[in-house]
Amino acid sequence: MLEPDILLCMKNELEITAKNNLEEEKEVVEIVKELTEKYNIPLFTNRIQVETKVIPHSHPILTLNTRTRDHVDLLQTLVHEQFHWFAQQNPKYDKAIKYLKKNYEDNRECNITGKYP
Repeated sequence: MLEPDILLCMKNELEITAKNNLEEEKEVVEIVKELTEKYNIPLFTNRIQVETKVIPHSHPILTLNTRTRDHVDLLQTLVHEQFHWFAQQNPKYDKAIKYLKKNYEDNRECNITGKYP
């Protein structure tokens, strides 16, 4: 069980929306709502949006896509993106990014735009 003081927001503060109000986005919104109710997912941001035809990302708004309706896939993606919010709050985040950039080559496969650390 997660300690309350580690979370940025509580579940009752969580806003989950469909960016374009499309049916496929609304379906995923409902699944994500179910997942946040069923599991003790760490919440480090209080906004999640679902948008069709995007790559899931954490910032500036945690955004999931409509590629899948599979609960496990969505749960994994949600936890992964939430972790980015947690990591950025760590006081050693900037030092860790600097170390990784110095010691490892960016193959641009994961950071296609190049705009993220």
